[in-house]
Amino acid sequence: MSRRHIAAVIASLCLIGPSNAAFQIDQVNIGCTGDLMISGVNALSMSCSGDLSLHGAAPGAFIEASESIRVFSLGQLSVADLHLISPFVELLSDSAVVINGNISLLAPPGTGPTGPDLHIGVGEQRLSTTPENAAAGTISIGSRGDIRLSNAGIGESAGLGVRVMDGGQLQISAVPEPSTWALLLGGMGLMAFVRRRPS
Repeated sequence: MSRRHIAAVIASLCLIGPSNAAFQIDQVNIGCTGDLMISGVNALSMSCSGDLSLHGAAPGAFIEASESIRVFSLGQLSVADLHLISPFVELLSDSAVVINGNISLLAPPGTGPTGPDLHIGVGEQRLSTTPENAAAGTISIGSRGDIRLSNAGIGESAGLGVRVMDGGQLQISAVPEPSTWALLLGGMGLMAFVRRRPS
């Protein structure tokens, strides 16, 4: 085990509080490949300068905060097998957000009939459960779980596509990928140009 992993485990154990605490982390393995910062009183803020993983260690694992849960990772953010209990949940990454297992979003008792607001962001792209508050260029989840694009400028335009994979993953590619024949022709053209140059 690396020192950072041990520090992350110790930090998660220190944050397990009594049932009247403002936020709780229970039976969740937290791993960060960089520096990990956890702060907050009524709102939980977790930030990692590398890859961050939040994985439930047992059935019923949860992270709960009375106001909000905000998680940011400079690298890949991986979340699996846990309950996120808060009126507002935000999962942000500059690299990728990966949902590996079952995630339950629950509103704390006394917050009303609506479920929690979920925001997932990768770089400049945003996935949100509140499309009415979403700015232009965001991807939102409708009330029935459908994915909506609100003036995102993505779809059928050349070099930029949104594809829903078999596992329900959303893949956005902003860089056109050349096919094999284009690479071969480009390489042969470059070789011909280099050969014709006078020595």
